[in-house]
Amino acid sequence: MRKSGRIIPVVLILSIFYAFPGDGSGKDRNDCTLLPRWWERPHVIRKIELTQEQISKIKEIHREESKNIGRMEDDLKSRRGELERMFVQSDLDDREIERRMEMVQWALSALVRAEMDMDYRMLGELSQEQREKLVSLSRQKPEKHKKRYKPRKDKRYNRF
Repeated sequence: MRKSGRIIPVVLILSIFYAFPGDGSGKDRNDCTLLPRWWERPHVIRKIELTQEQISKIKEIHREESKNIGRMEDDLKSRRGELERMFVQSDLDDREIERRMEMVQWALSALVRAEMDMDYRMLGELSQEQREKLVSLSRQKPEKHKKRYKPRKDKRYNRF
């Protein structure tokens, strides 16, 4: 699936998916949005000219990879829980805590890698021009947000 000329820096890939959050189920992993996935949003489909075939392939990749990512998130949560339980014990074992911290770090690293691999596979279904348009859309969103929402001037904090 890896094709030359289709490599996008990881930062740009991640910015695309954070700029267009959500999984279409009414909530995402962090329950912070009710928006559909980026490839299901009509304005994104229209602007980057997604075909139904591309959408189907991207959905399939997301469906396949999400199962694995979900298991990895559960594993990470479990490992973090074990580590937190160790922190509250009266007798702290430095070696065991260090080992558990490494296990948490490994699980987090594996999760991030799996998410980036999924993103890369999904973007691999797009042409170079479509990827450029998607990156451009993701960069526009913060600018629109800044224009729409101005910082609040609250007098409570200006006492002096």
